[in-house]
Amino acid sequence: MHTEGTILKLISGGERLILDACDGKRTIVTAKKFFATGLLDPNFRKWGTNKTSKPTPETDVLVYEMERNATFAQIFSSLGDDINQLCFTQHQIINFIEKHSSWLRIKGDGIFFLFKVGDDFFIADVYLGGRGGLYLYGYLHHFEDDMVRIAYVWDVIDRRRVVVPL
Repeated sequence: MHTEGTILKLISGGERLILDACDGKRTIVTAKKFFATGLLDPNFRKWGTNKTSKPTPETDVLVYEMERNATFAQIFSSLGDDINQLCFTQHQIINFIEKHSSWLRIKGDGIFFLFKVGDDFFIADVYLGGRGGLYLYGYLHHFEDDMVRIAYVWDVIDRRRVVVPL
């Protein structure tokens, strides 16, 4: 079980959020129903994330909100020592968007999902935006950049959210 730290505050505590069992065949790149043309970061293709995954069982999830400025490494390490246990498949991320879209934020206040392709960790940064209606924007961040090279600090003022498996 994940514990709250000073970086994140659990905001879904009173509500049970469940993802369906997924066969692992859906990827973010092919989820055109959700990500309109031009609203999906080209790095999803460029960095080779358009790969299917293994099936997953029904999964309970938790939603946290940032309480202080932090890098991805700080955010995810505050939730546990084994980063692999914090990962979703892309199919599960799509399932969250389908089932729990009310947890998505509008206009730039994204929600982070950690996922893995091969040995590489990535963060899908998803939010709703209004362009004549509501659209999903999808950005991709390489977790290793945060660990080794870039270490971008996310500002708490945006109140970004983080979703992890229970």
